[in-house]
Amino acid sequence: PTHPGQRSALGPNPSLSHHRTRRAQPHTGAICGPRGEHSYPALSQPDTMTPEGPGRRAGRAGEARAAAFLAARGYQLRDRNWHCRYGEWDLILAAPGDRLWAFVEVRYRRRPLGGYTAATVTPAKQRRLTLAAQLYLAASATKERREPPPCRFDVIALTGPSPAKARLEWIRNAFGEVS
Repeated sequence: PTHPGQRSALGPNPSLSHHRTRRAQPHTGAICGPRGEHSYPALSQPDTMTPEGPGRRAGRAGEARAAAFLAARGYQLRDRNWHCRYGEWDLILAAPGDRLWAFVEVRYRRRPLGGYTAATVTPAKQRRLTLAAQLYLAASATKERREPPPCRFDVIALTGPSPAKARLEWIRNAFGEVS
């Protein structure tokens, strides 16, 4: 016999009403992947986002505007909303005419809190996004191209009453030199 709080050889005392066991979930091997479309099945995970509210809809509209802005300048979209345990890249694009890839974080604010919309990408967020980019580059390596392409981390800051009417600021190489 066991006393409350004591463990038996069979595990926790079943008479403890506050003790609940969790059933182990199968491991899928999921680390990273784009939201919705999984171009890297071995590394992707399901979309676990909550239903879209007005903030998420505005964010998606801002991302669409940023993608159109960069496409008009010759950039080709490789991935959108690619996420992993470190964070999410809103846009990943190939620059025109060279091998450079641009990882783009899009920020939208109605009013710039603290004065500057792009400042919301904190140093901690930059570190997490850098790790996410490294995983993306590793996942996208092919037999023909084992070396990752040169890349740059950009921020597109949208500030205004709506993403369509917001002032757009494109900050190239926003993170500076990343080691």
